[in-house]
Amino acid sequence: MLVLVVLAILLTWLAMAAVCIGIGSLFLRLATSQRPSVVECFWSGLTTIAAILQLVHFVRPIDAVIAVLLCVLALPGLFLMFRRFDIPAFQRSDAILFCLAVSLIAFRSAAPTEHYDTGLYGAQAIRWFITYPLVPGLGNLLGQLGFNSSVFLCIAALTHGPWRDLAHHVFSGFLLTALFASIVPAALRIFRDRNISSAGACGGNNSADWFLTFLFLPSAIWAATGKLSGANTDLPTTIVCLAAASFLFRAFEAASPESDREESSLPSPQQSPVIAMVLFSLAVTFKLSSLVFALTGWIVAFLALCFSRAMSPSQRKRFALAAVLLSAAIVVPWLCRGLVLTGYPFFPSPAFGISADWTVRGARNPFR
Repeated sequence: MLVLVVLAILLTWLAMAAVCIGIGSLFLRLATSQRPSVVECFWSGLTTIAAILQLVHFVRPIDAVIAVLLCVLALPGLFLMFRRFDIPAFQRSDAILFCLAVSLIAFRSAAPTEHYDTGLYGAQAIRWFITYPLVPGLGNLLGQLGFNSSVFLCIAALTHGPWRDLAHHVFSGFLLTALFASIVPAALRIFRDRNISSAGACGGNNSADWFLTFLFLPSAIWAATGKLSGANTDLPTTIVCLAAASFLFRAFEAASPESDREESSLPSPQQSPVIAMVLFSLAVTFKLSSLVFALTGWIVAFLALCFSRAMSPSQRKRFALAAVLLSAAIVVPWLCRGLVLTGYPFFPSPAFGISADWTVRGARNPFR
């Protein structure tokens, strides 16, 4: 029985990855008019889905219709992606290690839920989101329901069909699997290149690969814990922040005269800062406590984009404008959701609150 559950999780992740890649491919081709890699498509697709779910939830619940529409929206993007065979070529060692990692993550995701906050408010928030549109003043019912996390919207979109009331076993492990999809090839590229000295590699055009390689140990620890099962907001936020940082390192590689995008599966230096900025924005909508790190990373990515030597001045302006607009598209609806849920855009902080009938009383500053 456990084997069947693990296989069901793996198949679900494959379908989710296809939807993210399809939507991301369509989104990036419209936004940047360039040929994106699979990695870029996946993370931009995840961000786009979160933005769509936030907007849709203002007018209707996150029901099965929304999930079907997302799948349909991904089809033209998948067609654009695969008609030019922009598929990364995995070597045998890459595939074996990745399959082992994914199998372990799926096995741990099938474990019983021990995450405390899932029972406290996570499961309740997801139930509200799949049953009703955005409810003004929901935070008055239970303060934790006012915690405005897009993680719950993403899990709500999966809580249909065979995964009804079980989608909390899927989402966190899915994001960790996506991170491993970048870690394993990066680590193997580092270990295969025997001509790079440790000093040169850390400062050369392999900084992103070294950064991802160093993430193997913490990612392996996360894969072996029971926190993969549950409506966990901390782990998805951490993974998105680390993915954004890896794109930021990839953008810095453009400053090196030796930088060269030898593999089509690697993110491009031109689009990497854009992806980093939207992922840092997504991290804030996942969990407010990531604000300082995400804002710092967003500013650094914006400066890296503005001063990039891999683009002409006209390209830099176009990409910078696109990155700012895309970041606003994910953050502004999230701020509006906070106002509707509690009357505060940064609940439980009382900063910039409004006076409304549904405003939660007694909000406090969590950073004091």
